[in-house]
Amino acid sequence: MKKRNLLGLLLLLVFPMLLISCSSSEANMSKSQLEASFNRISNTVMGNLQIFNSANGSSSKVISQAKKGLKTLNSEETKLSKNKNEKDLNKDLKSYIAIARNYLNSAKSYNVEDEQIASFFQAAKNISNGYFAGDDTKSIKDYNEWAVKHGFTNINSYLEAAKAETTSDESQTTTQEADVPTDYKTALVKAASYSKTMHMSKQDIHDQLISEFEQFSPEAAQYAVDNLAVDYNANALAKAKSYQSTMSMSPEAIRDQLTSFEQFTAEEADYAIQNLNA
Repeated sequence: MKKRNLLGLLLLLVFPMLLISCSSSEANMSKSQLEASFNRISNTVMGNLQIFNSANGSSSKVISQAKKGLKTLNSEETKLSKNKNEKDLNKDLKSYIAIARNYLNSAKSYNVEDEQIASFFQAAKNISNGYFAGDDTKSIKDYNEWAVKHGFTNINSYLEAAKAETTSDESQTTTQEADVPTDYKTALVKAASYSKTMHMSKQDIHDQLISEFEQFSPEAAQYAVDNLAVDYNANALAKAKSYQSTMSMSPEAIRDQLTSFEQFTAEEADYAIQNLNA
């Protein structure tokens, strides 16, 4: 009788621990699972671009696919928020989701800018080259094959054209400081693009410039954010409206997201919440 009681007690102690262990194991993601997540994130935008560029790609189809893509991004973001493995890759995938979400929100209103496509493609290239098989990563390879088959620009060619255009824009930019290094000026152009297309906070722009995505020096990044003429209140409001429309978040949850994840100041977040329904 005592042995049975002891066995029962051991089971009561061990079983919850097994459940916790299994739950933790399911939440964490392997490298191959993170690659699959990358491909799903990529396909939300690449699939939208394929519809947009197809002969029968009506605006209603583009908008419908964008809405479905946003749901996919929300699902992937939830999985990544629970993952404790591959921390650098996990962090880069979260940033990748933000870039994809920015594109799809514009696609919902059928108003995508070339800079948004270039930012997405560049992020896709950086992650696939840094963590996976580069151009042979499934979503990258599939899109490039589709582009060649249908006579459209593949990812590498698109980025080369975008880079040439940015260089041309920079050559036309005048500055009173003749001794400003070229990489500082380039960082400023890139910072302006992030603010315009993704409505980032000052700190988020700075962090993005020095990340593995852009690899600017801390000095160039600081010059960029210090010389960027931006209304960060307006950026915070744009982000808040995006969270409200795509994730149905409460004002308080949006405020926390703006200050914790997006890195806006408390004052900028307050402005956004106060004007959310204005």
